[in-house]
Amino acid sequence: RSLEKNSELEVKLDRAEYNTGDDIAISITAPYAGSGLVTIERDKVYAHQWFQTATSSSVQHIRVPEGFEGSGYINVSFVRALDSKEIFVSPLSYGVVPFTANKEKRRLKIDLQTVEKSKPGEPLHIRYKTDRPGKIVIFAVDQGILQVTDYKTPDPLGFFFRKCALSVQTAQIVDQIIPEFSLLRNLSAFGGGGDIQRLNPFKRVTEKPVVFWSGIVDADMTSREVVYNVPDFFDGTLKIMAVTVSNTGTGSAERSALIRGPFIVTPSVPVLAAPGDQFEACITVANNVEGSGPDAEIELRAESSEHLSVVGSAAQKLRVSEGREQSATLRFRVNDKLGAAEIRLIASYKGIETRRRATLSVRPPVPFMTDVRSGSFNKGTTEIPIMRNMHTEFRKLDAAVSAVPLGLAHGLDAFLKSFPHGCSEQITSGAFCRLLLADEADFGLNRAEINKQLEYTFGVLRRRQNDQGMFGYWAPETGERISFVSVYVMDFLSEAKDSHFAPPAEMFASGLRDLQKMVAHEPSNLDEARTVAYAIYVLTREGVITTNYILNLRDYLDKHQAETWQNDVTGVYLAGALHLLHKDGDAEKLIAQYKVTGGQTRQWSDFCQELGSDSQYIAVLAREFPARLKKISAQELQAILRPIGNGEFNTLSAAYAVRALKAYSHNVSQNLPALTMAEVRADKKETTLASGTKLLLRSIFSSDAKAVRFRGASPISGAGAFFQVVEAGFDRNPPAQALISGLEVYRELLGKDNHPANSTHLGEPMHVRLHIRSTGTAAVSNVAIVDLLPAGFEILDSSLRPGVSTIRGVDYVDLREDRAVFFATVPNSALEIDYQIKSCNRGEFVVPPVYAESMYDRKVKGRGVGGHISVTQ
Repeated sequence: RSLEKNSELEVKLDRAEYNTGDDIAISITAPYAGSGLVTIERDKVYAHQWFQTATSSSVQHIRVPEGFEGSGYINVSFVRALDSKEIFVSPLSYGVVPFTANKEKRRLKIDLQTVEKSKPGEPLHIRYKTDRPGKIVIFAVDQGILQVTDYKTPDPLGFFFRKCALSVQTAQIVDQIIPEFSLLRNLSAFGGGGDIQRLNPFKRVTEKPVVFWSGIVDADMTSREVVYNVPDFFDGTLKIMAVTVSNTGTGSAERSALIRGPFIVTPSVPVLAAPGDQFEACITVANNVEGSGPDAEIELRAESSEHLSVVGSAAQKLRVSEGREQSATLRFRVNDKLGAAEIRLIASYKGIETRRRATLSVRPPVPFMTDVRSGSFNKGTTEIPIMRNMHTEFRKLDAAVSAVPLGLAHGLDAFLKSFPHGCSEQITSGAFCRLLLADEADFGLNRAEINKQLEYTFGVLRRRQNDQGMFGYWAPETGERISFVSVYVMDFLSEAKDSHFAPPAEMFASGLRDLQKMVAHEPSNLDEARTVAYAIYVLTREGVITTNYILNLRDYLDKHQAETWQNDVTGVYLAGALHLLHKDGDAEKLIAQYKVTGGQTRQWSDFCQELGSDSQYIAVLAREFPARLKKISAQELQAILRPIGNGEFNTLSAAYAVRALKAYSHNVSQNLPALTMAEVRADKKETTLASGTKLLLRSIFSSDAKAVRFRGASPISGAGAFFQVVEAGFDRNPPAQALISGLEVYRELLGKDNHPANSTHLGEPMHVRLHIRSTGTAAVSNVAIVDLLPAGFEILDSSLRPGVSTIRGVDYVDLREDRAVFFATVPNSALEIDYQIKSCNRGEFVVPPVYAESMYDRKVKGRGVGGHISVTQ
């Protein structure tokens, strides 16, 4: 027979919960007679009791000590008697069982009362009281919301009285007293766990979630009341929960209330539509009117906001038996009015009615576009024609004139503010511009708003920074490399710190460490060398000694880029760093090599273009070589500003330009001349918008304006006065022809047979195939492809996922309610993007044209042609 037979001790308690002073009755069943020790333990031994028994079964007692509460353990250790004949089992047996003490003394009882049934739109009275004074929170939530996350009523008493780990270690010397045939088995440890919440994204809803929160209020033995005005659109179950606490206890309670109106009206409408669309809305009416009987005649009536018109009759008669439901169909046409459309539905029967509304977004089938036109004049007048025909909604018509070039920053700020995409460079550029203009009173920027934008930008950038300190374009990247985005972000953060908008300290310190590792790398081309020089300049501004880095970079440049680098912004950055290191002779010699481009062809890239390069030159002059800045001629300044006037700027160069415009305007004094701007209407009548000698004159102009006229009272010296006109909004007329300007893009909608289709059935998936290619010899990087959805359709989640993309050639996918946006590198051979959409409503819908543009070269763009699609049953 086996000599390793384990001895088992069975321990049971007479109940699971006790109070102070109670005797705990412990039933012990052992494999032999002997002596034992009973203890109450948790983090230490609170009480103990020795006992001896001549039988294998006995009942022992131990008293709960004063002051003990919460979870504890009864530990029974039992030693075999010396005269026991059970010599082939372990001489020591043990058992541990949990219990709870004084839990009910800490329970604060809540009397929570409300009606079992109520109607939508009526006040729901919730009465409450507690058995002791304390504080209470009452909240009510739609049961459907709670089911999504499997939310349970909080149990604060259960939290504070949850099972604690047994942390008392027990040792024994039985082996030395009674010889054993085997080693004791290891004890099993007690542990705990936690619930995992499954969080699912919510679909778009037309109404706010049905949630009530009372706030923290007083509670005691007196009955009190809180009132929740249940929204008139809600039918369903409300779960009402209360949590209370006092100095001596805590507790919770819950109740349910059924909210049910005489009718339940459930509409199905598209989440968005475009002017000219027609769609069918399916409305289901459930009859809950008691006593209405079979075939009750219910009138369903529809009303709409100015955005929609009802096609055909707006009222229908339905015969719906009590407790049953029936559906009706109403048809709507979308008017030429943008905004939040509303459909109001009224179901009535013999004076009893229920109202329900459905909302949808009416947006044009074109993206929001911002046009900025700039220039300068020295004398007389100049006139800018107004050409765009835009919807009034979200339209922005703004003009500005200034005696110094800083006035041009107004339009660049408008461009950056409305830019629709959000990679790390783009959100940094938008925040950079606001940071630079924060102290410019004439721009009227609100410091609280700037603070909010900077905090948001800091938060996004922190999430895109990896553990090495490098910032990714869309998400954290792995490894170490020469990264322009990281240097640009650190330039912005350094400027923010100096302007008393301090970024998170650890994010900034980690970014500096990344730059110090980056500048130690040897570049492989001029773009990388320029980035390293930029990083060296930022580090030097932050007090890092960069002499060796400069020497190593110059060795590489002299060997591999000797003919180009000194007349590149690379040399400007190094000159700035040398000046900060007090190498003034070398710095002056190097900065003198740079010449303003003035339209010259250089080796440009996405992150280094004419306006950005010249603007960084001006910014470094203002900071390190102010005497040279004053020598910039009017012709050189005009050459620098030429890309702004031609609209040849992107988010990066726009932010750089704002920095340069501010630096130049603050360092070059100038007498302010009298300036005037006016709008000219179709009848040639002129209406003055603003005039005077302020640093910046700005004004909105009306949609009736055919031109904006700028005038100086006398000839203006130097570079002249600077004007700007901003037109932003949605164009009324969708383009009828395709646009090919460096990019060619078109879309195919394919039916179930994988052939092009202009009609589909309700609920049937359609295949979307985008074709895009570069018409030049080289690929175009950093292209944004905007594919607006037709109304009544939604993207199938299984076919397209947001975030970093797995589609070949596509870097990132941004899914929004009404569009899919792809960020890609487009080759000169076709790039194909495939995904699926599904129809949700019957009707006739406009198909918006697909649009693509380079984010860093605004001349490179492409647009397809729109169309129509019909959805039938």
